[in-house]
Amino acid sequence: MTLAALRQLRELGIRISMDDFGTGYSSLSYLRNFPFDKIKIDRCFISGLSDSENSRAIVQATAGLARNLGIMTTAEGVETQQQLQHVKFLDCTEMQGYLFCPPRRVEEIARLLRPRTAKKVLMASSATPANLSSIWRGENTHRMSEGTLRKLDNQILDRGEAQ
Repeated sequence: MTLAALRQLRELGIRISMDDFGTGYSSLSYLRNFPFDKIKIDRCFISGLSDSENSRAIVQATAGLARNLGIMTTAEGVETQQQLQHVKFLDCTEMQGYLFCPPRRVEEIARLLRPRTAKKVLMASSATPANLSSIWRGENTHRMSEGTLRKLDNQILDRGEAQ
């Protein structure tokens, strides 16, 4: 995908994330050249937080870099309370993983939402993988429970996004 295409997508209100940051083809030059809204820190660094000073330093540096660039961070693969405490302390803005909830099929999520919102979720999922998982933001841990999904449903309707 070209830089022009990414900028056009962003102008349409689509948020752009760099997945698996710190591994593979993710590069610091991408942060300078592409309009990312979020960096998803690879789970291999999160799993090593308890016993690796290097992992802690990498997560902290990545979160600090993202903060200075105005980009959110998601710590992938948070599975324990200890990892949660580490990523909160290291200033990650979001957390994702089995500690909150395993991924769920889109159809399962849609069953818990109001009909108008469920239709929107199912339509949006046709171009994306058919799994959703919960994300921790700020001081709130969101679990994909029925109550949370109803809250999400109400927020979508309150913003007038589901028609």
